[in-house]
Amino acid sequence: MRVKYEFEDLFGIGLFIVSIVLLVLVFCFLDASFWSDEFFTFHFILDLPFSLMWHNILIDVHPPLYYLISYITLNLLNLLNITYNEIIVLKIVSIIPIILLLVFGSTVLRRRFGWLFSGIFSLAIISAPRIMHFSTEIRSYCWGILFLTLAFFTAYLISEKPNKIKNYIILSLLSLLSLYTHYGAFFTVFSIYLLLFIFLLRNDKNIIRMSILSFG
Repeated sequence: MRVKYEFEDLFGIGLFIVSIVLLVLVFCFLDASFWSDEFFTFHFILDLPFSLMWHNILIDVHPPLYYLISYITLNLLNLLNITYNEIIVLKIVSIIPIILLLVFGSTVLRRRFGWLFSGIFSLAIISAPRIMHFSTEIRSYCWGILFLTLAFFTAYLISEKPNKIKNYIILSLLSLLSLYTHYGAFFTVFSIYLLLFIFLLRNDKNIIRMSILSFG
């Protein structure tokens, strides 16, 4: 059976293909160089034993989740006895959230909103200001973007079906993940919850108790 696409679907598919090409170009920027902030992360993960690394994370201003993701990734490769370049692998860890967002756009968002929306979303993600720079740094920014994007989408799902408790739990989890990834996520998380709270207050006052549970 032949699948017929409308013009907007073809345009959206084209935008998604452009996004994939740009993602491939991101890998072309990978090298073994790093700067001072990246060295700080590099030192935390590679030079310190886990107990000392964890102690320093707790007294540091940066949330710990990104360090743990990177640490687990390197140790998993060691467990599998895979030879690797530490700097390149850590930079790829920063690209993974962008890949996951493109997968999210081409599956979940495509099924819900169509190819045009999916293509625009994917291109917006990959062409966002400084995203190619952030995605090739050994830093936590892209993981924060991933969790915040998914949190916003979950808030949208709550606005559609306010009585579905599972979405409140997922929103709480994604919010915590984003906050434990980068402290700058606080302002975005606050905005998401504020807008959702206002929406629920105006449309279904009986549902406020669930939103309070999620906010907590």
